[in-house]
Amino acid sequence: MKKLLLTLIGLLGIFAAQAQCNTSFTYTTNMLTVTATNNSQVTLVPGSFPTTYYTWGDNSYTISNFTPGSMTSHTYTAGGNYLVTLHTQYFDTLNSVLICDDTVSQWVTVAPSPCASTITTVNNGSGSYTFTANNIGGGTGMTYTWNFGDGSASVSGSPVSHTYTNSGTYTVSLVTTGMGVTCTTSTSVFYFNGTLNCANLNANIGSSVSGLTVNFSNTSTNVNMPGMYIYKDGSWSFGDGNTSTANNPTHTYATPGTYSVTMINEWKDSSNNAVYCTDTAYATVTVTMPPPPPNLISGSVFWDSLGTNVFATTVKVWLITFDSLTNTIDAVDSVIASGNHWGIPYSFSNHPSGEYRTKAAVLNGAPGANNLMPTYHYSSTYWGTANLIYHTGGSNLNRNIYMQSGTPGSGPGFIAGNVTMGAGKGTGAGAPGVLIFLRNSNDDVVRFTYTDMNGDYSFGNIPAGTYNVYPENMPQITTPSSDINLVSGSYTVGGVDFVKNSTEIKPVTTGIEDMAGAAFSMAP
Repeated sequence: MKKLLLTLIGLLGIFAAQAQCNTSFTYTTNMLTVTATNNSQVTLVPGSFPTTYYTWGDNSYTISNFTPGSMTSHTYTAGGNYLVTLHTQYFDTLNSVLICDDTVSQWVTVAPSPCASTITTVNNGSGSYTFTANNIGGGTGMTYTWNFGDGSASVSGSPVSHTYTNSGTYTVSLVTTGMGVTCTTSTSVFYFNGTLNCANLNANIGSSVSGLTVNFSNTSTNVNMPGMYIYKDGSWSFGDGNTSTANNPTHTYATPGTYSVTMINEWKDSSNNAVYCTDTAYATVTVTMPPPPPNLISGSVFWDSLGTNVFATTVKVWLITFDSLTNTIDAVDSVIASGNHWGIPYSFSNHPSGEYRTKAAVLNGAPGANNLMPTYHYSSTYWGTANLIYHTGGSNLNRNIYMQSGTPGSGPGFIAGNVTMGAGKGTGAGAPGVLIFLRNSNDDVVRFTYTDMNGDYSFGNIPAGTYNVYPENMPQITTPSSDINLVSGSYTVGGVDFVKNSTEIKPVTTGIEDMAGAAFSMAP
């Protein structure tokens, strides 16, 4: 490995020593535009790339592609001679070494078209302007044609005068022709005579309907006046006796139907609220009863990814009913979904009104199956303290489940037991699939497991301490075991047994054994 590294370093040193930057470019011009072609030859070092850029001699620059044959264009604002320089810098980023730095410069001459012209504008007052064509291209025998942007006839010559009648912003265009070429340029003038041309302004109504609610918008003509702000101010009548002075109101009708809507728009000066123009718009809207919300119970499953080191998994979520009169439960629906700890969405559709619980558990074999505990909405591991979902047939959203995790440690302890059906005891009457919690002295769950087909369960590698066992199974009411003290000389305890019937799970009062033969202490 050391030899390989030395070889690589040696090769990089050779590359750096041999690397060269031979910078060159050619160019073409088209009036004020120059197009440069990069013809540089650069010996490349693996993993590094050169940087090339042009400076154009007019205080501007352009970063370019270092690939030979790549073209870069630049347009000057005036004719003249400019010193164009192509810079090449090659930096070895791996070894922080400047391999080479090279430049090449050429003088470039650009000239505008002989018909290139600019416009000089003089405001004479009262809407009168004088326009003069300035031929900057150096052509001779030029003719000038003007369009003043207000619908009036074109005029030839230079200088020319024109008077505007109506307020507005106008684009003045100049066409210069001569020496076989034609050039076009333009400028803008703003004239305000104290009034707006109201004939060009129209009030308009925009609307979008959702059930009985309509979002109205004032889409009347905008006025763009340089140096001043003209705003739109709408007054609304919704056709049902209600009104609004909001510019873009939202209105909800009480009953379905078709309504005639009126909006009066005023164009006002923002500096003094003077009204320049007024126009009225009319519209008809039809509203209907909105459809009922979908019959849905939905939410997402979350968990603490940092505490569990589980970032994505697959869960099963159940929708559960409980009849307290008959003490019966029913998982009426279930769904399997995958995702990450930012939230795994779930939903159940078209279930009747009633009282529900939702419960999530990680699928066996999926990440987190051994440390993310089965959890009810909102965050309870016990069915008796789960948040109930009162469903009325509409949408019950955000019924999220925040899965809980234990705080397992490691130690010499071992606890085992059995859950049997009814009053009998023995493997033949074992209750399989019962969720078993191992809890610490604060009744915090530190481990969980399930009984096997014979009703047996066990917890191993438990740190010394005080624990109790809590079988969790809906709809039974659970009485946990008495405290179990795992202490030196008494780390292995068996016979922590329970009996389960239709209404409760309770400890078997006899049969608890110290499997190590040492004294087993029960807290009072």
